[in-house]
Amino acid sequence: MKRKAEGWNVILAGFWNRPIFTPEWVAERVFHHSDFETYVASLPVLSIVFDDRVVSLEVSHAQLLFRPMKLADDEGLARAEQMAGDVLKALPETPVQAVGVNFSYIEDFPPDHLVAVFNDNDPRDLNTMGWTTNERKISRRLVQDDETLNLTITYDGKSVTFDLNYHTEATTNEVAGKAVRSGRVTTLRRQGFELIQRVFLLETEEGGNDDNICGG
Repeated sequence: MKRKAEGWNVILAGFWNRPIFTPEWVAERVFHHSDFETYVASLPVLSIVFDDRVVSLEVSHAQLLFRPMKLADDEGLARAEQMAGDVLKALPETPVQAVGVNFSYIEDFPPDHLVAVFNDNDPRDLNTMGWTTNERKISRRLVQDDETLNLTITYDGKSVTFDLNYHTEATTNEVAGKAVRSGRVTTLRRQGFELIQRVFLLETEEGGNDDNICGG
């Protein structure tokens, strides 16, 4: 099993004033350096992207998305977490609705016991009506202490994808800040990986690095 890079991010959902996020403002308040690329969309509804090759920041009216660019270690995740916290401190009056911490894994060669999880029975034979099932999904909302995890597992007939969304309703800027407090994102990464490993019987290879995961 391997990480699905596009599914790893930290999101601040709210109502953001895009013109604030100039390269100069971002350099001073978010990246704390000016060595990054800026990509300005041709349409105002699309995101502005700032990328320093460690973290990419995508700015839209509805959300800020912090995407770690390197997943071999926790450096990018820790930077994304810090940058999200810095934005909240710099813009304390911006209405924030929610904070999402997201991870995604894909198993290209799912073992039989994992495929068997999707062997449910449809209430009627859809094939007789001309429909073919190309994809099956299992969704669960899990709660542990004060954490909420939305877990979605998808099987497309070939591979299985695990999407983990740690969701925090942010009623205040303070609540949002706690959701990106130092160390939380990497803790959630380890917690989510342990869940997949233990519940779905997937084991790490020697060294315990979840870059290298195999069917158990």
